[in-house]
Amino acid sequence: MKTSIIAILLIAIILLIYGQVMATPSAFWDSLNNQRMVFKSSPYYTKPRTHWEAPRHSRISTYKKNNPLCYVKSARYLPDYCVKKNSATRQGIISQINYLRSYSTYNKTFHYVSYNIGQKELLDTAKALLHWFDSYGSQSLADNFELHELDTRIGKVKYTGYFTPFISARRYPSHSYRYPIYAAPSGYLPTRREVFDGILRGKGLEIAWTNDPIGYYQAQVQGSGILSFENGDVVDLHFTAKTAKEFVSVARYMYRKGYISSPSSNAMRKWLENHPERIKEVLSVNPRFIFFSLAQYKNTRKTASGQPLIAGHTVAVDTSHIPFGSILLAEIPIRNNKGKIITKEWRLLFPQDRGGAIKGTTRLDIYTGEGLQAKRLTNAVTGVGRAYLLKRKSERSRLKITYRNE
Repeated sequence: MKTSIIAILLIAIILLIYGQVMATPSAFWDSLNNQRMVFKSSPYYTKPRTHWEAPRHSRISTYKKNNPLCYVKSARYLPDYCVKKNSATRQGIISQINYLRSYSTYNKTFHYVSYNIGQKELLDTAKALLHWFDSYGSQSLADNFELHELDTRIGKVKYTGYFTPFISARRYPSHSYRYPIYAAPSGYLPTRREVFDGILRGKGLEIAWTNDPIGYYQAQVQGSGILSFENGDVVDLHFTAKTAKEFVSVARYMYRKGYISSPSSNAMRKWLENHPERIKEVLSVNPRFIFFSLAQYKNTRKTASGQPLIAGHTVAVDTSHIPFGSILLAEIPIRNNKGKIITKEWRLLFPQDRGGAIKGTTRLDIYTGEGLQAKRLTNAVTGVGRAYLLKRKSERSRLKITYRNE
């Protein structure tokens, strides 16, 4: 008798589970089979740092095993614990709120891809995200915010990284420090080829001298840099002017010519260091020349939006498509030092900066910090992933979700 009752109960449980699976197949299989791994959240910013730190892990399968619910087909099913939360995240949200509150045209509307979003909506979104960050309620990020994918055609954006380089410098030239760093001349701004040919020589525009022409070029590409002098002085290179020419990627030129096997800054530097006689020829491919002035070194650097740079979270965007003050939910690929993608990480990014090569909605450039370690990290975040612009849901939509969860 007992055996019969147990058998009947087991059959009933099996039928109940089967009915739930068949009734909601999409949610069921999304949670089990259509999962995409993401790096497990960890507090990298417990201490102030000059650069972002990439996760130190070697096998992507480990993350998929440890974080199965973060490996989702759609961000709508992403649990909150998959999104990295740390002090830098909160600082970024507050920076966006400060920017939007100080904006002169409060009622401005941005025409973003297939819909419009107003300045007030951006501010409401940032305030709601701060509340979401500080609370641990039952409603998830997807319950409270609309997730607008940045590129619905291919569903992917390309991530790159940028940093603030350190450059060894001297006040006066020597045999090693023979490459001048120029201030902007009055009037005509020459191209890189013209500068190499000596058009500025003897005009007293040299503000410092370096032994690293490749590092100087990278500072021009980044739009800023830090000079380190032999007596321990450290000063900022402050952007003042640029040649009215379009930016041309030297790394891509070298890749097309067969000089390097991949169009990366590391490959470019290594090849040029081994072929110093070709520096003038190769770098002149990019006609745009950047002029600097010297400024007092500051630990806190400002973006084009006037807000502080936040390593690992500030992102340069094309503001004709993605407005300053908005907040993005991003799935970022993480590579090891061999260039292999080892994991993917969900985090909030803050559009606060611009970049000359950043065009459209499919290009996002993440700031990684200062110095050599930050330079290495630019390669760690290079790749493709998904990104969503967050917009607070209407009160009616949020009430429906609250009612559904009760």
